[in-house]
Amino acid sequence: MRHIIPVIEVAVGHHEYKTKPYPRIKRRAEGTQKDRIIQIVAIADICDALAKPRSYKPALDTQTIESILREQFTGDADLIDKVMQNIS
Repeated sequence: MRHIIPVIEVAVGHHEYKTKPYPRIKRRAEGTQKDRIIQIVAIADICDALAKPRSYKPALDTQTIESILREQFTGDADLIDKVMQNIS
């Protein structure tokens, strides 16, 4: 069970970083290795959602996704660079 708790924290915590409309709250893991993992998952989730077509929107290209992340993501901007290098 103790191995499941960090997974749950990442699954729940990554929504805190999604985009600016989410309320800015004190993040329990802020500044820790776990916080970086949570932010990477948040970036990956955003990229996945924007890169796939939905019934209400077309798939977006990598440059547009990166632009949206840079404008809206509330976490560490350096992580955007690292993630985008791996998907570009």
